Amino acid sequence: MCMNALPTLVNLQRRGVNLWEICPACGKEPESICHALVRFEVAKKVWKCWVDGPIDFLNVNMEVIDIAMQISQSGMSRDLEIFFGVAWAIWYNRNKIVHESSKKKWTAPPPGVFKINVGGATSENERNSSMGVVIRDATGTVTAACCKYLQGQYFVVEVEALAIECGLLLAREQKLPQIIVESYALTAVQSITAAETNGSLGHVYQGILNFLSSFSSWRIKLVKREYNRTTYELAQYARQNEVSQVWKGACPPMVQQVIQANCI
Repeated sequence: MCMNALPTLVNLQRRGVNLWEICPACGKEPESICHALVRFEVAKKVWKCWVDGPIDFLNVNMEVIDIAMQISQSGMSRDLEIFFGVAWAIWYNRNKIVHESSKKKWTAPPPGVFKINVGGATSENERNSSMGVVIRDATGTVTAACCKYLQGQYFVVEVEALAIECGLLLAREQKLPQIIVESYALTAVQSITAAETNGSLGHVYQGILNFLSSFSSWRIKLVKREYNRTTYELAQYARQNEVSQVWKGACPPMVQQVIQANCI
């Protein structure tokens, strides 16, 4: 831990692993060891419980090794044991959070928040691309959904960006105040999280950021395709039947069983 050896995303990137360094739990800052163990909001809540701790963890601006040194110098010997024990517990919890997206089960958003799952379908054959969107509330009830058959063939990254935009438009039409967007498009999620508006899809990402600013709160998360199976099935339905359709206050019948099984 003090030797900066934990496999955080920042450290993995330094070791030559080609991945995004932004914290997968909060999506806001690079995941260094100090961020994961001290500065991350969940970690702060844990350290706040250490009322008589030797340092102010809520406002600390030091690396982990410096924190340990200060505790060793100013605290009791048992304080250092507590620090490392709690830090390891936070790291264990971090791993559970990071790997949560590998589960196939859909998880409900908090009360008052609506979860927007988006996905696209494209291939190298003659069929055009398509996308699917499902919006559910904290009880798992579908409040709106849509599938769209696009007039042309698009690259995967393009379809996924358009699917996110489509989901936000549908949520805004429903006047939903707080949202969580889940997509299995790594590049799109990274670009939106980092507010990157350059490149060929820069105008699309800028439009998405503009849409997001109209909500009182929002988050965007990366999930695996298996986790987002419902939207993938909707996109496939649109492409195979060459149709576009919107459902408001109703669940699309062709994915009803998938949605029910996904929430059990």
